[in-house]
Amino acid sequence: MMIDVRKDIPLRFRFLEALFLGILRVIPLLGVVKRLRLYNQKKAEEFLLKRRQIQGRKGMTYAVDVQYDLSPEEFKKKYSSCSKPVLLKGVAKNWPCCKKWNFDFLQEKYGSQKFHIVAAEGFMTSEEKKHLNIEGESGGNPKLKNFLLSQQNNGVGNLRFCPIVEENTELINDLDKKWLSRMTSASMGVSYLSFISGKGKITNTHNAMTSFLFVMASGSKKWTLFPAAYYPVLNMPLHKKGYFYSEISPYNDENIKASVFEMVDRYTCLVEEGDVLYVPAWMFHHVENLEDSWGLSYRMSHLWSAIDSSLGLTLNRIFTSSPSFLQIVWHSFYGKPVSKRKKFLMQPKLFKNR
Repeated sequence: MMIDVRKDIPLRFRFLEALFLGILRVIPLLGVVKRLRLYNQKKAEEFLLKRRQIQGRKGMTYAVDVQYDLSPEEFKKKYSSCSKPVLLKGVAKNWPCCKKWNFDFLQEKYGSQKFHIVAAEGFMTSEEKKHLNIEGESGGNPKLKNFLLSQQNNGVGNLRFCPIVEENTELINDLDKKWLSRMTSASMGVSYLSFISGKGKITNTHNAMTSFLFVMASGSKKWTLFPAAYYPVLNMPLHKKGYFYSEISPYNDENIKASVFEMVDRYTCLVEEGDVLYVPAWMFHHVENLEDSWGLSYRMSHLWSAIDSSLGLTLNRIFTSSPSFLQIVWHSFYGKPVSKRKKFLMQPKLFKNR
C-alpha cells in the first residue's frame, strides 16, 4: 500500500511551512513569521482533521511491503523512485555480518576502542538527557566494552551513528558490497553508520536527507515510519541541524497534538536479523529495540532522491542548516575520523559506491 499524502496535506501547507521554517532558521526572532507559521500549521491540522471526519476514520497503520527476491530494477521502479519503504526479508541472512556481528564479537575484537554517544537533539529520550554527561555533541566517549556491559545491565545510552565500520574497514567485507551497490544510486557516495544498543532502547521520531538500506546484523527492531509530506502537522521544533524531528511519539498519548497525530497515516514493520529495510530520504521514523541489536545504515548521498521526497526540506537543508552543506561535504571527504572529533559527530566519511 502506498500512502498518498498529497490529498491529506495539500501543497500550499507544505510550501508555507518550508518557507516560514527557512526564514526562522536564519532569523529566529521574527515574531510575525512565527505567528504565520503557527497559523499555517493550525490550518493544516484543521484540514487533516476535517478530511478524516469526512472519511470516517483515523490515521491508518499499513504494513511495510515485504519482498523476498527483488531485483535492482524492480526495487528502483517500485520503491526508491517513488519514495516508498520496503522490507527485504532475509536477504542478508547468509552475509558474514549476520553470522559474526553481535555484542560478544564487539567486545572481543573492538572492546578497547572508544566511540562517542552522540547527543543529537531530537533523537535522545528524556532518560538519556537526564543521566548522560552531555558536553556539546557528545554524551560520553566510553570504551566499547564498557558501553556494551552497561547495555546488558539496562544502562542508559545508545550508540547512534557509530563509525566503527568506516574506522575498521575490514568489516565492510562482511557485507555483500556488490548487492548493495546494485541496489543503490549514490551520486556523491555511500556511508556506513552502525546503531548499537540494548533491548528496550528507543530513538525518537526524526528524518534525514539521505535514503538508506538498514541491515539488521543482529537483534530486532520495531520501526514506525511517516511520509515526509506530513511535516506541517508533525510539530517540528525550530533548530538549525541538518535533520528534522518531531516531539510527538507514537506512544505519547498525553501530547497536546496527539489528536492530530492520530490522524496521520503511517507504516510499521518488524526488522529481524538478516532483514534489510529501505527507508527513503526525509521519511520520518521512530525505532524501538526489541533485543540487544547491531544494525548498519548503508546511506546513499543522492541529491535528486532528496529533492523528489521533499523539495522544501531539501532546500532548508542546503541553505539554512548549521553546519552548512559545504562543511558537511568537507568533513565527509577530508575530515579526521569521527571518533577523534569533538564536533560534526553525525557526518560520516563517504565511500565510492562500488
